[in-house]
Amino acid sequence: MSDESSPWSRLGNSMLLPSDLKSEIEQLKILIRDLSIETSTALQRIQNDLNRKIQTVEGTVDTLKDAVSDVSMQAVYLEDRISGIRKNVEMTSDKIDEFNVYSFMDPKDAGIEIEEEELVPISEIEEVTIVESGFTAPLPKKDSESEQKDIQPVGLESASQTSESEQEPSSYWWDGMAEEVIACELVGMIDTYIDAHGPIMNNQVIAKVYPKALEITPKIKREVKKVLGDNDDISEHVIDKFRRLYHKGGDGDEEYERYISEKTSS
Repeated sequence: MSDESSPWSRLGNSMLLPSDLKSEIEQLKILIRDLSIETSTALQRIQNDLNRKIQTVEGTVDTLKDAVSDVSMQAVYLEDRISGIRKNVEMTSDKIDEFNVYSFMDPKDAGIEIEEEELVPISEIEEVTIVESGFTAPLPKKDSESEQKDIQPVGLESASQTSESEQEPSSYWWDGMAEEVIACELVGMIDTYIDAHGPIMNNQVIAKVYPKALEITPKIKREVKKVLGDNDDISEHVIDKFRRLYHKGGDGDEEYERYISEKTSS
C-alpha cells in the first residue's frame, strides 16, 4: 500500500481537522502569546521594584553611615572638651570659689547674660546677718536719725537741707564733663577709698564709691577700666571672668583671702 493511500499519512494535516478544533487551537496560541507577554511584563515590573528597593536600602545605609560618622565626631569633640575642662579645673582648683557657680561654668554656655554688678558674693554683702544658733535673728539695728544725716556718699557734696526735707542739688560737679574726664575722677575716688577702707571688688564700686546720682554709662565703664589699667598705684587681681579685686598690696591672692576673711568675720 502506497503512502498516498494510507490513512495515517493524513493525521498531521490540519486541513483535515474539524473547524471547531482549528478555532480552539488558534485561541490557545493567542492565550499562550498573551500569557508570555504578561509574564514578561510582570517579571520586568518585579525587577524594577527590586532595583528601587535596593537603591532605597543603599541610601538608608549611606544615611546611617553619615549619622554614625557625625556621632563619632561629636563624641571626639566632647571628649576633647571634657579633657580641656578637666585640665582647666586642675590648673585653677586653688582659685575656685565653691560658693560661686560661675567658677565652674561660663554663663554664656548656659545662655545667661549677666552684668558684672549682679555678681555679688554673699560674703561681700554687708547687710547679711550671720546667726550662730537658733532659727531667728534680731532685726538689724537702724541708725539713728542724726547718724543718717551725717552719712554722705563718697564724692557727692552735701545737699542743702530745709527744715522739712532734703532738696536735690541743682547741679553736680560732673555736669558738662567729658566721659573720659569723669572716668579719671572716678578712678581717683577708688584710690581714695582703698587708702581709707582697703581693697574693694569691682562690682561694689558703684554702690560704695561712685556718686549715686551719677549715671554710669558703658563708655564710662570702659574708660574706668582703661585708666585703671594704666594706673601704677592700684592693682587689679582677677578672681574669675567677672570679678576683680582692686587693691594696693603685693600678692593678689593674699589680698583677696584677707578681704574675704575680713568680710566674713565682720
